[in-house]
Amino acid sequence: MSGFMGIGKADERDCELIVYGDKALHDRDKRGWVDHVTGKTTPIIGVFDPKHPDPRSEYLRTRVHAVGFVSGSGKGGIFD
Repeated sequence: MSGFMGIGKADERDCELIVYGDKALHDRDKRGWVDHVTGKTTPIIGVFDPKHPDPRSEYLRTRVHAVGFVSGSGKGGIFD
């Protein structure tokens, strides 16, 4: 998660985006990704979305019931 979306830290909406994708977020929080070959922006598909193209996402949907994200600042956080 370090450096997610190029700003050096992730927030709650970034975590939701990874798990559920753009369709679960308010329009102002949607990110999408740009295909550098075609220039087309495509919505991000979360790993729990049945339409996710990676076959490993099915494994997550059927076997994982919760995802936790841990963020540490290196300044008195849990990683110190």
